[in-house]
Amino acid sequence: MATFRAKPLEDRNLIEWSTSVELMIDYFELERSFDQVNYETIRTVSSNGDGNQIQEYQTVDLNTTKDTIYYQLKAYDLEENLYIINKTVVLIREELSSIDNLNHLHHTSLFPNPTTDYLFISDVNAIGCTVRVYDVSGKIVEEFEITDVSNNQLKINFQNLAKGFYIVKIEEEQIVKTFKILKE
Repeated sequence: MATFRAKPLEDRNLIEWSTSVELMIDYFELERSFDQVNYETIRTVSSNGDGNQIQEYQTVDLNTTKDTIYYQLKAYDLEENLYIINKTVVLIREELSSIDNLNHLHHTSLFPNPTTDYLFISDVNAIGCTVRVYDVSGKIVEEFEITDVSNNQLKINFQNLAKGFYIVKIEEEQIVKTFKILKE
């Protein structure tokens, strides 16, 4: 497997992969999980045939109801034997919100991204908002309510978090603004 990636589109997820060499591959199975334990096959894609050139594939997943989705790709040979299992890719969907409905949150931004130690939330002017930081498994690693906003800015300590992707959600009543953050 040369590449395997997933990216969110507005109303679906695009899953793409490529192979550098294919010998006797009959088809690929794309599996999806919401908990990284229970996978279900969502697509079967026929192989482009034998060859030693890069072969590119893509398909879509219309189930975009979850924030975090895990995809796994399997290849089967002509005798239906499992040929390879590729690593799992994680897709984190950011909620798409209408600017008109974001009240105090529509100018809110986070920086720097990526971060190494502290993350700043700017233009936060809504005391009572809840801020949650999630790891890629969906576990809450930080949670607090905004009780004081100095200089219209909030500082979150990322120093003790492991390197990787995190989701920061800021909630005000029924409004949620979501950010994907990389900790280096």
